[in-house]
Amino acid sequence: MSHGQRPEGVMSGNGPDPRRVADLTSLVRELDLLRIRAAHGTRKTRVSIDDLHRKLADIPRSTLANYLSGRHFPPADLLDRIVIVLGASSVEQRAWSEAWFAASEQRIGDRWSFGRTAPVATPRELPVAVRGFIGRRAHLRTLDAMLDGSAANMPIAAITGTAGVGKTALAVQWAHLVSDRFPDGQLYIDLQGFDTGDPVAPSDALASFLGSLGVRPDEIPRHEAERAARYRTLLAERRMLVVLDNVHSAAHVRPLLPGTSACLVLVTSRNTLSGLTAGSGATRITLEPMPGADALRLLRSRIGARVDVEPEAAAALIDRCARLPLTLRILAEHMVMHPHAAFAEVLREFTPKNSLDLLDAGEDSRTDIRSVFSWSLDHLQEDAATAFRLLGLHPGHDFDAHVVAALAGVDRGDARRLLTALHRAHLLEPRGDHGRYAMHDLLRAYAAELAATIPAAERQAATGRMLDYYLHATTSAVGMMQAGDEDLRRRSRPNAATPAFADPAAADAWLSLEKTNIVRVAVFAVEHENHGYAIDLVQALSRLIHNGGFHTEALSILVPALSAARRHHDARGEAFALNRLGMIHTRLGEYRAAHDFSRAALDVAGRARQSLEAAGDAALAESSHFQAGATEPVPITRAVAFRFGEAAALSNLAAVYTRLGRYDEALEHQNQALAIMRRSTVRALEVPALANLGEIHLAAGRYPEAIQFCTEALQLARESGPRAYEGIALTRLGDIHAAQDRPDEAEKLYREAHTIAVQTDDLSLEAESLNGLGALLHTRAEHTKALNYHTDALVIARSIGQRHQWATALAGAARAQHALGLHDPAHHNLEQALTIFTELGVPEADEVRACLNDIDRAPRSYGPV
Repeated sequence: MSHGQRPEGVMSGNGPDPRRVADLTSLVRELDLLRIRAAHGTRKTRVSIDDLHRKLADIPRSTLANYLSGRHFPPADLLDRIVIVLGASSVEQRAWSEAWFAASEQRIGDRWSFGRTAPVATPRELPVAVRGFIGRRAHLRTLDAMLDGSAANMPIAAITGTAGVGKTALAVQWAHLVSDRFPDGQLYIDLQGFDTGDPVAPSDALASFLGSLGVRPDEIPRHEAERAARYRTLLAERRMLVVLDNVHSAAHVRPLLPGTSACLVLVTSRNTLSGLTAGSGATRITLEPMPGADALRLLRSRIGARVDVEPEAAAALIDRCARLPLTLRILAEHMVMHPHAAFAEVLREFTPKNSLDLLDAGEDSRTDIRSVFSWSLDHLQEDAATAFRLLGLHPGHDFDAHVVAALAGVDRGDARRLLTALHRAHLLEPRGDHGRYAMHDLLRAYAAELAATIPAAERQAATGRMLDYYLHATTSAVGMMQAGDEDLRRRSRPNAATPAFADPAAADAWLSLEKTNIVRVAVFAVEHENHGYAIDLVQALSRLIHNGGFHTEALSILVPALSAARRHHDARGEAFALNRLGMIHTRLGEYRAAHDFSRAALDVAGRARQSLEAAGDAALAESSHFQAGATEPVPITRAVAFRFGEAAALSNLAAVYTRLGRYDEALEHQNQALAIMRRSTVRALEVPALANLGEIHLAAGRYPEAIQFCTEALQLARESGPRAYEGIALTRLGDIHAAQDRPDEAEKLYREAHTIAVQTDDLSLEAESLNGLGALLHTRAEHTKALNYHTDALVIARSIGQRHQWATALAGAARAQHALGLHDPAHHNLEQALTIFTELGVPEADEVRACLNDIDRAPRSYGPV
């Protein structure tokens, strides 16, 4: 043995030692030391993620990064591969396997409640404080008094007052002053309670907060009550400040209250929020317009001694601005930009124009804010003023340079210049650190008024560019996230520069930021008699919807699009919307709704197709290209297009009947769908139909037929279909082999399917393959591993609202827990599974009842909670 070489299996005290692993944190730490050791002699500090990815090419780089950073818990088999690549000896490999079990046991103890462990994220979300904050000393002292720790319940401050009076400025100013008193972080959200569009729903706000607290997007529950419970759990042991800005009512804010006295909540609203003060004991702080002396101080802080040269004119201007900080800042900025202008001259120019009836109904009628805004706009360069008016067409709440470029028909450089000019004039305010901006809700209302005065042709052109931008940007983002599935990307022609997505993570981040805007833009299109755009946008999102995401957003778009299609007698749009609604409700386990939508789609498509065939219509449909599964768009006749609609509706109905145990009806409908699809030139369309036939035969106990259809589906998917279809066929074959007691073959198929699910970010497929693996490992008595797989499947299925897989995961986890002697947690999870299966009306409910009876007869044992 050479000098310095250590015997195989001996671990250095300063190097990696898997025996020190007790949880996920220590597992990540020791893996990092192993990466450092493996890089010795290479002039690198540690083996990089890219180096590992080159040796583990089938695992996405982002997935490796998530595992090695501790964001996700690595599967045992992947950990084995990583340590082997990093040079672990055979003895060390066994030690790493034991380390995985140690961390896994800790994880199981933490996750009996499935996902309630405290995240590591410490959010710091407060907006930038107002520069040179003036006055409000008494109000600041009232807020300070809330920190004395004497509150028995959660301390809540409700800052109320008229629009533009400085509620947000006071809340943010004080929050910054006391941020060190809240070491676990500060959460902030503008709930847009008085915006021109709809307020932010509590459910959406909770999703935003959960993300800020470290919850993965695929782990955020679908329903508001579950999100609120998860949110309260995460804040239970933390001292945090929560700022809820621009609240409409007490009901609007109540789901967002943490429920612990360790957190303090700041709420701002134009309403008095009597329900919050009476019902939750909130301290109300009512703001009036600034006292004249403070208003004068504010101007003096911005423009200096000029304000004292013409005191009477300055006082008159302050009154004209109603002593509101918002309008006073606009006035000050104008005086800064025009250093030689006299106050008397500005006063003569600054004449009232209109009353506040549209901008601020119910507020002080003497406050003429519109004239302030108009006067400020008159002093902008024309292109900046035009950009402001065009932003009144944007139905979303925030925007970036790309949106401005689309609306104004300029390049991004000019768009950034326009944003800077509007920000400098205090007509916009920055939001976050992503180059995004928003307007005060009064300014949004004013911009919307001005947008209505733009000539119709110009307004329509700008709206068209905006719609084209969102459609193309969404298509590009989805396409980037689905690398390797180019045949499912929808084509579109951009009329404006779109973001350059460097990688899937950047595309995902853009979609997360724009999710609400995408829905609002689509609904805006429907309201402006362009429901076809909304349908195109849903089609662009098809891959994400198929993977289990964007269900809520798609429903928000499709429901009004369906009504509009019916109103315009657009049978093709109606059939598409109905089919999508049927598919989504099937995935959500809402089988009655899925049945009704799919049956309606079948009727619409059938009537329309018969009518066209009777008329001998062989003309191509306008924009009628069948996208899914086609490498290039395939032009088809309108009659054939409706044939595809019939096939989709029949497949949806077959899926519903399969879940409900009505196998003969399922088989009849799926055979009809397959017959239609086989008459097309797009063979990939047959794959899901074949796989569904295999699933039906499996459920009915006809194994040879099931294998025949699923094997054909797999072969066809590998020849012509996208990888998601391949994953479906692999999972179905895994189910068949598992049912026939062929565990080795089943495990291989499930793992192949799971790899595809991870690579394509298909959450639905991932949940299904994880549940398959969990059930298989349970039969091998590997109950700890089985529990981990079912737990992961549960988190994913719950996040996308796929209730059937959700309940399957609960039942599988319960069986593993029961085998581990943890009867009470098992009983609890089986009861939840039974509730869901019973609501779905599926045969699995009887199986769960039988399991519950077995557990009820077993002795009790209390496991970790």
